[in-house]
Amino acid sequence: MKAPTEKAPVGQITGAAELRLLDVRPHFGRIQVWQGWQREAARLFNEFWRTADERHLRAFSAHVYGMRLRQGSGSGAP
Repeated sequence: MKAPTEKAPVGQITGAAELRLLDVRPHFGRIQVWQGWQREAARLFNEFWRTADERHLRAFSAHVYGMRLRQGSGSGAP
């Protein structure tokens, strides 16, 4: 009787291809976070535009400043 061969199930990635996927997944997560920050910046600016309240403009400015600091630190911003 032959020993069963170990084959990967159909659709399952193994070996080097799996390692490449592991490298991509954290980057994809950082992109999603960055897009969330961009949406929040747009929301804050739209709120300022709608209300003309300086508090929203200051919040937008502080938020964008934080985004730029994060981008410059090389910690995940695209």
